[in-house]
Amino acid sequence: MSEFSPRPLRVDARKNRAAIVGAAMKAFETDGVDASLDEIARSAGVGSATLYRHFPSREDLVFEAMRHGIDDLLVQAELSSAGNSPRAALQQWLLDLVWHLRIWHGLPESVVTALNKATSPVQLACAPLSARTALMLEQAQAAGEIRGSVTGDELFQLVTLLSWGVDQFGDDRQQAQRRIRLATVGIL
Repeated sequence: MSEFSPRPLRVDARKNRAAIVGAAMKAFETDGVDASLDEIARSAGVGSATLYRHFPSREDLVFEAMRHGIDDLLVQAELSSAGNSPRAALQQWLLDLVWHLRIWHGLPESVVTALNKATSPVQLACAPLSARTALMLEQAQAAGEIRGSVTGDELFQLVTLLSWGVDQFGDDRQQAQRRIRLATVGIL
């Protein structure tokens, strides 16, 4: 191990970290991303100091909780791309992404804040989502299926804004799909 490699966590530390992330995901589902960190620590069976040792900020904890669904979302995008036209795959991706970003109340607002803060761990979690959005957009543009004037960053920002609306208005998946279609009619 080099002097720059992080030291592997002890078994009990890994167990505590996993318990904290699990408790956070449950708390985020019921109370949103502004859930009490002290309550998350209590639910995980650890002290607040242990939570903060693993996750020095709320953003660090949100980042770790977000990571659990991102890989599945990216695999879903691959499958959609393989079986559909680039435009249809992009439309499905936009719906899936909007729906994913609103999974916890307040997450879209955290994402917007993170996009404007280069050091945010949440921005790091969003990077593969933004990159996938840009790739799918470029594929649809190259196929001549959509207009070429929008950028991947602009589309990801629009998706984030839409996820905020879906979160705020309490949309179900069908309402979210309609909202996305209305908002992207000029692009698609």
